[in-house]
Amino acid sequence: MRCLLALLPAVAYAGAVVAMYPSRGNVVAPFRLALIRAAVVLGAYAVGGVELLSRYQSIGLKGFVYLWVVGAGLAVGAGWWRRKGFRRPELGRLDRAAAVLLGGLGAVLLGALVLALTYPPNNFDSMTYHLPRIEHWVQQHTVELFAVRIHRQVTYPPGSEYLMLHLRVLTGGDRLHNLVQWGSAVGCALAASRIAAQLGGARLAQILAAVVVGSAPLVALEASSTQNDLVTALWVAVIATVALDRGRDLATIVILGLATGLVAVTKMTGLFGAAPVLLVWGLVALRRAPVRAVLGGLGVLGLAGLVVAPYLARTYAEFGNVLGPAYLSDSVTMGKHSPAVLLVNALMVVQSLFDNPLTVGFAEGIVTLARWLGVDPHDPATSFGPAFPQITWYPDEDRSSYPLQAFLVLAGVVAVLVRPLLGQLGAGSRAGADRMGAGDGVPDGGGVALGGVAPDGVAPDGGSALVAGRMNPARVYACCFLAAAALHVSMIKWQMWGNRLTAYLLVLGAPLAGLLLAALWRRRAVLVAPVVAVALLLGLASVGYGWPRRLVGDNSLLTLDEDQRRFSRRPLWQADFEWAANRVGGARVIGIAQDNDSWEYPWWFLLPGREFRALQSQVPSKPATPAGETDAVVCTIVPVDKCGYYRPTGWSYETHGTVTVILPPGR
Repeated sequence: MRCLLALLPAVAYAGAVVAMYPSRGNVVAPFRLALIRAAVVLGAYAVGGVELLSRYQSIGLKGFVYLWVVGAGLAVGAGWWRRKGFRRPELGRLDRAAAVLLGGLGAVLLGALVLALTYPPNNFDSMTYHLPRIEHWVQQHTVELFAVRIHRQVTYPPGSEYLMLHLRVLTGGDRLHNLVQWGSAVGCALAASRIAAQLGGARLAQILAAVVVGSAPLVALEASSTQNDLVTALWVAVIATVALDRGRDLATIVILGLATGLVAVTKMTGLFGAAPVLLVWGLVALRRAPVRAVLGGLGVLGLAGLVVAPYLARTYAEFGNVLGPAYLSDSVTMGKHSPAVLLVNALMVVQSLFDNPLTVGFAEGIVTLARWLGVDPHDPATSFGPAFPQITWYPDEDRSSYPLQAFLVLAGVVAVLVRPLLGQLGAGSRAGADRMGAGDGVPDGGGVALGGVAPDGVAPDGGSALVAGRMNPARVYACCFLAAAALHVSMIKWQMWGNRLTAYLLVLGAPLAGLLLAALWRRRAVLVAPVVAVALLLGLASVGYGWPRRLVGDNSLLTLDEDQRRFSRRPLWQADFEWAANRVGGARVIGIAQDNDSWEYPWWFLLPGREFRALQSQVPSKPATPAGETDAVVCTIVPVDKCGYYRPTGWSYETHGTVTVILPPGR
């Protein structure tokens, strides 16, 4: 019955969708805009609610129930007050192509949903830091910093974990945690489709943009996980689609500000995607109404600051830097920025995105070029983790490439930049173009782009939604995408797991791919349809036989029990952790000794209701607990003989595989 409390946020979201429905009549895809606005408002409410409850050490069931009863009441009340302006979407009749495409996309998302609901969290990073930090917050009733060996539990932005924290407290478990990423995947597809509409795309272009997002193996795999890349991508896409409207009103400023804050509090690399779009939005507003633009810009920055300030303040107070300790930023950000270094880093990132069994020679060529340029591709200052190159084409959520979708995005960017007539590219034959339905705000047969901009780039009122004059809006958008990509490769080191970090770039680029595919479809459908079919098959294969969650085959949903699913990533560790949990017995206060990449989360679900204390600490103001002040010690340090350091005099010492248990006399 406690799981029903999770319906409170759902009720609040439904009310917020009605309340956030745009009042202006010339808005592109108003229903999708309402869905996006509601997600941002509730996301900010969830983050702010956690900080508020934390301030009074009230992170617990009572506090979250009160929070969502109030939130649901306000949202439903606002929705009831604005119900007369709400219009349900009307898809109208779908032609065969649209129906098949939506069916394929729906199959991928449905498969991911099945995995999200049937698999408990089992991602490596989630076992290490995403989920343990949530349990620490629940244990101490606050999100203040705590003693811990794994610094990522206290130094990485906590936005996605804040959202999962609500579900953890309301339901008492982790079974709904995966829905945060799944809902974000759906939101990314919706946002990409709306951006395609704003750039002049008809119904087919909008659907194809959503397909490019949803079919990418990266998205299909992460949609059933507790990572945070799709959450970040959603907030970035919200900024893009809202900025592409002509809004300078309070609602636009509020959504842009809150979404920017949500990006910063979730994963700051997403700011590389948000910054170019916000800059162009600000410059356009500045040209049209300087004073109002300055006030609007300050409003966006102020609201973003309100969302992220508590996290930054805690980080600054502890480490003297809002970005955390120096070793954190040095691990992933580029330490060198010469043109040759940046070129090599960009090529390495691109190779990982496009990796497939046919591109082995490409990787070897990059290494050869790097050495010719005098660049070490394995330099720790410019790369992180295992040496380049690494195999990334296998459908593994931690590293999966998406070569076909990446190629379509790149082709869309190039096509928009080199083709002089967006009208032919974006909407095909606009006369009689079948839009996503009049009920979703786009009239049939119109040439609307960028929230009221005609195909030639000039707004009906003589202004412009993105840039003044006759600048092609899609070209400006493509330039923003390229700027975001350039920022990414110039600031973030290549790493084996780096494909995940590009999720926001995929979502931003998908609308351009949708425009290109739609234009080609109308001319050469027999050539384009197989390409789209392969993309959907890649998505289906990822949910069907991806890793570490799959629907069929060995080690799949059909063959593993729930405990085995939790340890899918490291099945040999299951027996070690279960032995240790059984050996600890009824100990109430348990000390944890571990490495920076150890799995901590299994202790929380194998030994519920216990109090865990860190025997090591990376937080200067939070000292570690001496082992002698605990009832038992569990240790996963490698090699295991180092666990002896945490053995008080007279305590027993037992090892099973990778886990050591240290017990007081008589146990």
